Amino acid sequence: MVRRMSAEALLLITVVIYALNFATAKFSIENGFEPLSFSSTRIVIAAAAFSALTLIREDSLRVPRVDIKWLALIALVGVVANQLVFAFAMERANASSSALLFGTFPIFVALFASALGTERLRVRHWAATVVSFGGVALVAAGVGGEGFEGGIVGVLLGIGIAVTWAGYSVGVKPLLARYSPYRVSAWVMLIGALPLGLVSLAQLLGQDWGAITELAWLAWLYTLVIGLILANVTYFTSIDRVGAG
Repeated sequence: MVRRMSAEALLLITVVIYALNFATAKFSIENGFEPLSFSSTRIVIAAAAFSALTLIREDSLRVPRVDIKWLALIALVGVVANQLVFAFAMERANASSSALLFGTFPIFVALFASALGTERLRVRHWAATVVSFGGVALVAAGVGGEGFEGGIVGVLLGIGIAVTWAGYSVGVKPLLARYSPYRVSAWVMLIGALPLGLVSLAQLLGQDWGAITELAWLAWLYTLVIGLILANVTYFTSIDRVGAG
């Protein structure tokens, strides 16, 4: 079904998924989950799910050794760093403000893509990027870091989500020319799960699992199945077709 849909439709689905993902992640962390317990458990299960899906669909997870280094680099940016800033942003700031700051994402995609020479961006893309930045700048100026829940740290964490996801989006594009979104996702999550798990170990061991409400578990399940697994497929398929920019 995903293969038959247009890139525009897939991107619209992804945007809607991401919008709800901020709210459900915030709800989970406010109702029992420690931030790193929330992120690390999702990545470990998603790594197993993508590995199983890839084996079922393609009969192999194999990639040449030359690509492992690049997969490891984008895993550190798009899985480890992204999940760290995302989890703590959800703890410190409100979901709507963090989602709004994610609006800086096109700016960083454009800058990274241009710097690496992976895409040639046209005038209308830069114009749209300026509009996006202008909207975020107006909001940031209005709150001055004080009206924003979490203050300046919350603002920086929100922008960190955009920066790391932009780096991941640009970095993954060359790999999608050779591998499916399933295989790429399996590898980056398998690689990223170990360092993220090590960083999260203290919170995982100290997590009061009984304090997590049923609705928080349902919200966590949404962020795993829809916000992570399905969104990775729709988003990476779109990047493969039209580019990160």
